[in-house]
Amino acid sequence: MRRVGQAYKQGAKGARAGGGGKPPGPGERKALRKRVVTTNINALEVQGLEDFSAENVSSLGNKLGQVLGISDSVADSLRAAEAFKPTQGWRMFRRPATLVRGETVEVAKLLEKAQGGATERNVITGSRASGKSVLLLQAMVMAHLKKWIVIHIPEGKQPIDFPSQYDS
Repeated sequence: MRRVGQAYKQGAKGARAGGGGKPPGPGERKALRKRVVTTNINALEVQGLEDFSAENVSSLGNKLGQVLGISDSVADSLRAAEAFKPTQGWRMFRRPATLVRGETVEVAKLLEKAQGGATERNVITGSRASGKSVLLLQAMVMAHLKKWIVIHIPEGKQPIDFPSQYDS
């Protein structure tokens, strides 16, 4: 009499040995997991989608509840800065676009104050998937449109203190 678990294990070994393809190379699984897709050519084009622009950033209060697109040039610079996250679901859309929420309007007002020379520090908190990284992305879009220098540290973590070979 054969046990079911043994038959399953034998079948699994046979399937692996039967040429299931070559195993992924070093780092390929992580690269697939961390890959960010910001466009989908199969998605329908949204007619009349207005883009974030330097002109409408100052009047975002009038755009509350609307979806604004991110232009290709700004999206390219955000891609280079690794501002898009793999969990944000950009692959569902033809091109990146975000909803203007009340928090977006508040950030736009803070950026207007900063342009006048005021400095302010804020901490953005919220539960998982509440829109913190999208709000940061929107702030980066507004800063890029104002021709500011944007420094983004993706996945910022506490620095690790490695001993130096030059320490004596």
